[in-house]
Amino acid sequence: MIIDILLATYNGEKYLREQLDSLVGQTNQDWRIIARDDGSNDATVSILKEYQEKLGKDKLIILPPAERNPEDNIPAWKRIIHNFSALAEWSKNDGNAEYVMFSDQDDIWHADKIERSLTEQHKLEEKYGK
Repeated sequence: MIIDILLATYNGEKYLREQLDSLVGQTNQDWRIIARDDGSNDATVSILKEYQEKLGKDKLIILPPAERNPEDNIPAWKRIIHNFSALAEWSKNDGNAEYVMFSDQDDIWHADKIERSLTEQHKLEEKYGK
């Protein structure tokens, strides 16, 4: 079973390493991170690439960013929605993940977050179906 962790980033260098370390330290390791940056102008993309080198390109997949016209005045909330939407669409089209989890760049996950989430998900599936 594979769980896609969808990670949308934008100027997140301050928190990103801590978040990635919390994902790497999960008790359940049946995951891959699908990351997409929304045009950061800090070290966010470099940090993603650094972790991709450590983990491998099949464990941390970095999608290309959206091409933006600098003159477009798109509100931040719309860009965030679009970024997560693009990640979800990629995961769906790829078709390899049985479950998807969303992650903000400044989250720090407890080591058993995936394990506990799946346990609860399986209980719900037993009760209501998949």
